[in-house]
Amino acid sequence: MPTQTLPPPPPLGVALRHLREEAGWTQTALEAAAGLGPTAVTKLERGVHHLGRAEAERLVRILGYPEGTLDRTFAVVEQLPRREVVEDSPDALTPSEYQAVEMAAGGLGRKTIAAARAEFGATLRARRWYADRKAAGKVWKRFHRLAEEVRKTLVAGDPDHQTWAFAERLCFESIREASHDADQARKLADLALAAAERSPGAESWRNVLVGFALAFAANIWRVLGDFQQANRTMGRSEELFRVKAGGFGPLDATWVLHIRAVLWSYQRRYENALSVLAEALAIAGRPDQRARLLINRADVLKRKEDYAGAVQALREAGAEAEKAGDERNRWAIAFNEATYLCDFGNFIEAEGRLPPLRKIAFRSGKDLDLLRLKWLGARVDSGLGRRAEAAASLAEVWDAFAGRKLWFEAALAALELASIELERGRTREVKLLALSSSPVFAAQKFPDELLASFALFWEAAQREVASSETARQLLQALRRAGREAGGST
Repeated sequence: MPTQTLPPPPPLGVALRHLREEAGWTQTALEAAAGLGPTAVTKLERGVHHLGRAEAERLVRILGYPEGTLDRTFAVVEQLPRREVVEDSPDALTPSEYQAVEMAAGGLGRKTIAAARAEFGATLRARRWYADRKAAGKVWKRFHRLAEEVRKTLVAGDPDHQTWAFAERLCFESIREASHDADQARKLADLALAAAERSPGAESWRNVLVGFALAFAANIWRVLGDFQQANRTMGRSEELFRVKAGGFGPLDATWVLHIRAVLWSYQRRYENALSVLAEALAIAGRPDQRARLLINRADVLKRKEDYAGAVQALREAGAEAEKAGDERNRWAIAFNEATYLCDFGNFIEAEGRLPPLRKIAFRSGKDLDLLRLKWLGARVDSGLGRRAEAAASLAEVWDAFAGRKLWFEAALAALELASIELERGRTREVKLLALSSSPVFAAQKFPDELLASFALFWEAAQREVASSETARQLLQALRRAGREAGGST
């Protein structure tokens, strides 16, 4: 007598059984909780009694699952292998063909579900991050008009000023402000760090956010010329923010790597800087990210005196900046190209690059961009023999840097100005410069022997016996010391 086969349980019954067992409930426990008679759940799961959609949804809610669980489970059930129907017909699949179909369908189902989960999850996260950043933008509109003490109070006590998105916004505002007012940029970086330290969520996430903010704080110390503090701050950042596969959620890890590379470059650890930039370029998916990193790479290669490599990196950066429509990066690329032309001694071509750069700088309204452009113009004037014009521009540059407490740049500009004025025989002007610049050089954190050399030079300048050659030598020594200071402890 042939064995009697039972009909397969319905998909809803299979889904209910899976969810019940996954939740750790017995059939008896579910019957009691749902107000059903004995064996009712058994019969529903096997298909002996009809299980409608509404009843299935009710039972799943009792089991403690959220809305939509039944649909997701039902989709999985649909992917389960079908029972093979044996039929002796050319139209029927052979057993081996049937097995191949089921294996392919199962694999496709898993891949489709995994891809859908990943894509939909990414979309939902991106929407939430966008909403968080939009809210932070609204908070910033009010915040940036407030007095410094009010800002500190809000970051210390108001949850709206302690979100990850607001901490991130403060970090980026510190970058923007650095090209206008470095002291204000430092205050913003400090507030970003305070917001990150108070942000809600798991400690592991908060540590990552703090590490992100510390990198921006290190950047501002570099801009201010305090390379030792920049290096210490970046060391703390590296302990907390270690780049990993999958990234750090909404935070852009390429910014942290970018800043690290800049500091490595200032320490003349060029291979380390290039390695960090290669790591950043490998995870940079957007043209604006790649343009920024390639500009950084060009600067490192220039410091290595690999001018051909630097020019090539700038060309690549230009192509990425065009894709992104990023005027800020386009300006930086054009400025660096003009600087390289001066390095090559091609001052006439460099002069031709200045007018369009001025247009962009005036349009952006960033004072430090205009100041650095005036400094570049002074270099062009000096190279073309227009020393009076160069000296006039450098006098403005040096005074403006000192006023902004950008001591390192102020010291460089002062020595450059002294060199040109001594070439012109204007020893009295250099004597006056010596008197006004002494606090700037006293503020530098460089080796004692170098500071002693500065003191001797300015003492000679006050006696009107200093030489232009000594000024140029000290200028080169100061540039070297500035790069090496980042590696000091």
